[in-house]
Amino acid sequence: MSTSGTGALAFLRKENIVAPAGTVDPTSTLYNTTMYAMAGLLAFIVNLLVKPVREKHHVENTHPELDPARAS
Repeated sequence: MSTSGTGALAFLRKENIVAPAGTVDPTSTLYNTTMYAMAGLLAFIVNLLVKPVREKHHVENTHPELDPARAS
């Protein structure tokens, strides 16, 4: 038994030996589901942490020439 590599890689090595010729190698898609789940969880947590901008940082009347109340 080889001690190099993780358990998943050792499993894949054994599967590639046992698999019939022409079998597609699954290593390129092995962690896709896990990565999508982690990205979704991260996005959910980050969205919970977003807060509104404080009123003191709001900018008002940046284009006074377009204000209809000042039109003469």
